Amino acid sequence: MSRLQKRTFGALGLVVAIAALLTGVFVAGPGAPRPIREISLEARSAAFNGDNPTIEAKAGETLRLVVRNADPGVRHEIAVPALGTGTHEVDSGEQVVLEVPLDQPGTYEYVCPRHGARMKGKIVVR
Repeated sequence: MSRLQKRTFGALGLVVAIAALLTGVFVAGPGAPRPIREISLEARSAAFNGDNPTIEAKAGETLRLVVRNADPGVRHEIAVPALGTGTHEVDSGEQVVLEVPLDQPGTYEYVCPRHGARMKGKIVVR
C-alpha cells in the first residue's frame, strides 16, 4: 500500500469516526451508565395515578419509580415481582423510590402487594 493510500484510508477512518460520534452510532459498552427515567406514581383510593397506567420503556434503561402514598391512614407498597424488586411499606404522606433495571423486552406487572387485586399496572419493555 502506498503512502498516499495509507493517508487516504487514515483520513477516511477519521471522518467516519467523527460522523459516528456526531450521529450517536457508537453503542455504549458494558461500563457505560444505564439511562434512568423517573416515573411518579401516586397511591390513592386503591389505584396508582387513578387508573394504574401502562408504562412504556426501552430494554437497557432503568425506571426510577417514585411512589407517594396519598391515602390517609392506609399503607401501600410497590413491587415488580417478575423482576424480583420491591420495597418496604409506604406510610400515608411518605414516598419511596424503587429502581427497576429493564434488561429484557417483555411485559411486567407492577403491583401494591397489599391491594393487588385493584392496584396493579403494566410495564411494557420494547
